[in-house]
Amino acid sequence: MKFEIIPLHKLTGHKNCLYSSVLASNQQHLYTAGSDGLVARWDLQEPKDATLAAQLSHGIYCMKFIPNSSSLLVGSMQGGLHLVDLLQHQELHHYQRSEHAIFDMDWLGDQLFVAHGDGVVSQWNTESLQSLRLQQSITVSTAAIRCLLAHPTEPLFASGCSDGAVRLHNQKGELLQTLAAHNSSVFSLLWLSGGKYLLSGSRDAHLAVWETASGKLLDKFPAHLFTINHLLHLPEVGLVASAGRDKTIKLWDDKSLELVKVANYDKFPGMAHSHSVNKLSWRPAQKQLISIGDDRKVIIWQIAATAPEK
Repeated sequence: MKFEIIPLHKLTGHKNCLYSSVLASNQQHLYTAGSDGLVARWDLQEPKDATLAAQLSHGIYCMKFIPNSSSLLVGSMQGGLHLVDLLQHQELHHYQRSEHAIFDMDWLGDQLFVAHGDGVVSQWNTESLQSLRLQQSITVSTAAIRCLLAHPTEPLFASGCSDGAVRLHNQKGELLQTLAAHNSSVFSLLWLSGGKYLLSGSRDAHLAVWETASGKLLDKFPAHLFTINHLLHLPEVGLVASAGRDKTIKLWDDKSLELVKVANYDKFPGMAHSHSVNKLSWRPAQKQLISIGDDRKVIIWQIAATAPEK
C-alpha cells in the first residue's frame, strides 16, 4: 500500500527548542516541552493556541504520564524528576538523584525506569498516584544514557548509551546483553514484532536492526544525513517513522524497512521543520503523526493511503 504524508497544522508558542511530547490517554490533548521549561497543553480538536500546564526553572528532555491519573512526570536537564498534577496545576514532588540530566524514562509494569546522564538507570516504585520511591540505582554505562525503552511483553528494558552501545537489562537490573554497532550516541530505540526485533538509531545517522533473543545484528544502514533523534512505530498503517537532525521525517515499511516517504522543507516549504526534528507522537484513530523540533514548532501530519493506480 502507498501512503502520503500531508501537513495539516503548524503550531507555535514555545520560546525555545522542543524535545518532548506526550499524548494524554484520550488522545485529544498533547503536552510538549523543551529548553524553555514550559509544559504546553494543546487541544488537538481545535489545534490553535496552547495553554500553560506547568513551568519548571530548567529545560525539559522527557515526560511520562503515571497511568490512570492526571499526574505527569517531567525529567529536567538538571536531573530533577518532577511530579506535576495537571488538574491542580501544581508540582506535587521534586525528586533529585543527581545533577545529571534525565534524558528518558519508561514504565516496566508498575516500575518507572529513568535514564540519567551519568550512565545510571534509577528504578522507582509508585507508592501512590501522587508519589514515588527510589528502589535502586543501576549502573549501566560510564557514558550518558540517551534513551530507554521497556520490552512490550518481557521483564526487561533496553538502554541506548553515548558510547554507541545498546544494553539490555532485566527488571532486577542484571545485564543480559550488550549490542555494539554504532560509533556514537544511540538516541532512539524501537521494538518491532512484539519485541522480537529491536531497532536503534544513532548520532552516526545509521539505523541498526537486531534480533532480540540472540543479539545478532541483522542490518545496519544510513537512514538520515545526520543524527536519528527518534523512531516510532505506526502499526495501524504498517510504517515506522524516523525523525532526524537533517530536518527530515522519513516513513519506512515496518516489515522490509524500505523507504516509503520523505517529508522535509524542500517538499513542504513553510509547513515542514526548518531545523532538527526531535520527537514524534502518533494518534492512531486519526492517522496523525505529530512532530516537534528545534524550530519550536509543533506540526500535525496526516498519513493517508493513496488509491492504487488503474
